[in-house]
Amino acid sequence: MIYTVTLNPALDRFIVVEELLAEDTTRIRSEAPYAAGKGINVSRVIRELDGQSVALGLVGGYEGLQLEGLLINAGVMTDFTRISGETRTNLILREEKKDRQYVISATGPEVNATEIGLFFQNVNQIRNMDYLILRRKPPSRRHTESLWSTYPCRGKEECFHHPGHRWKIIARIHSVSADLY
Repeated sequence: MIYTVTLNPALDRFIVVEELLAEDTTRIRSEAPYAAGKGINVSRVIRELDGQSVALGLVGGYEGLQLEGLLINAGVMTDFTRISGETRTNLILREEKKDRQYVISATGPEVNATEIGLFFQNVNQIRNMDYLILRRKPPSRRHTESLWSTYPCRGKEECFHHPGHRWKIIARIHSVSADLY
């Protein structure tokens, strides 16, 4: 099984308006939520290619529940670790009249050492992991630097990293094909 990691997922809200009006009411033409994050996007692609993966990460609050629900409804399996903070929400605003798009990106919640430890514990309990895909550069959040720099390769596993990519792949030796990339 392929597992993907998104430590700082987001619930993106796509909003379309005809025109932004300064100091006046702007009516929304359409709005759609979307579960977002690097690892989540990889899980989506795997699903689109009729493969199976499990999205891992840290989610919290109502936004985290909605994000997970969107993924499940899209056929992406999840096993998120719950945190006390609220999953971030980004706004993507499309102004049709001027053909412009604005992206307003929120910072992620603070994650404490206990929550990171729980995430480690959950990952270490996975028994059917063939691949673990995660972003090489950690999100800028407290306590996550140690997560990314100390994740152990268990048992007969090797860590692979292609310098031209921003992803690390950790794979069991018996599952690794000759051409990972």
